[in-house]
Amino acid sequence: MQFLKCFDFVQREFSRLSIVPLAAILPMSLPVPCTSMCRTRSINWLCNAGSPARSFRVCICTPLAPSDRAIQQGQLLTRRNVEAIPTVVDASLLEVSEGELKAAILSFYSLLDEQQRRLYAGLESLKLGRGGDRSLADFLELDPHTVARGRQQLLTQGVEVSKKRELIGNFNSGVKWDRSSVRVNHHDFRSDASGVGISYGIYDTPNNRGTVCVGISHDTPAFAAHSIATWWKREGSRRHGRAPKLLVLADSGGSNGCSSWAWKTEIQVQLCNPFGITAAIAHYPTCASKWNPIEHRLFSEISKHWAAEPLVSYDKMLGFIRNTSTKTGLVVTAYLDRTEYPTGLKPAPTLISSLALKPAKLLPRWNYTIAPNL
Repeated sequence: MQFLKCFDFVQREFSRLSIVPLAAILPMSLPVPCTSMCRTRSINWLCNAGSPARSFRVCICTPLAPSDRAIQQGQLLTRRNVEAIPTVVDASLLEVSEGELKAAILSFYSLLDEQQRRLYAGLESLKLGRGGDRSLADFLELDPHTVARGRQQLLTQGVEVSKKRELIGNFNSGVKWDRSSVRVNHHDFRSDASGVGISYGIYDTPNNRGTVCVGISHDTPAFAAHSIATWWKREGSRRHGRAPKLLVLADSGGSNGCSSWAWKTEIQVQLCNPFGITAAIAHYPTCASKWNPIEHRLFSEISKHWAAEPLVSYDKMLGFIRNTSTKTGLVVTAYLDRTEYPTGLKPAPTLISSLALKPAKLLPRWNYTIAPNL
């Protein structure tokens, strides 16, 4: 049996209501007499509690034809949507009705900004588990993709890091259409350069923000850790200060290699210990750095922005980086690090033994956590 029609009406004296006037109340023609329908329980009386007046629901049930698939699908979809509405807390514990509780939740939701709404919906979706995106989308009147995006941001609350090296001087850096040509050196010999710009980038995925620290000496683990610490001190702590753990996605080679003890000790000395934050490091496998989002969301945009522009000075290089933007709202900041970082330094055995490193159960060589050594 499927619900075909449902009518609500209010009657203060239900005891006086008989079957005879029921046919006049219902705005439809009944196929059989009311008395017969009552005996076969085709008419059900459901009391609606909580109404100031006695409210009763009359549900007239009759079998649907097998060919009427549209009505059946509509009824099934409506029932699923009603059952999928989540109750964040038990309304009976608060001594309020479920409607009042939902109104309070929606009122609180209206006070949040766009990003906070997305993250709140993602958090509730994680609590509900499977099917939470659709349930929250129906309850908060959001697009399911918005809820899924907020859930993904909570799961990937981290940053990607990578590096890029450029020679400072009058060198060729690409081609472009222009009214006049610019004379540049035919070869890019290191001896002809006035310096080197080592760009270590940090990309904040949830906020679409990029930070580039430009070094002038060497790409070492100390420089990489100092760049991440600089980003956290100036920007990261403002946006993720309450996060108990920072997820860092890095390549598996170079200054932030997965097998470098200098990289791990520098992360603890410059990032974890001073700021009291735990860093979860996840390395991309060898030859898989192209899957790092920073490569095609930050560095690719910077390269297109300064294409065919000779980087004759550090100021010009920093200017191009800071002025890089995209239609999706990318904002980039840049800092110049004039510290000299010597190469070939190895951490002391005592520093390695005091490292608060915890390998992950899955692929421990590439995934591990470094906690503050307080």
